[in-house]
Amino acid sequence: MNKKKATQETIDAFLSAVYPEMT
Repeated sequence: MNKKKATQETIDAFLSAVYPEMT
């Protein structure tokens, strides 16, 4: 598995949820 990629996807999803105006 690419743990770093999974982490980045999780961060991206989190930011999209918390800061939807940034997407």
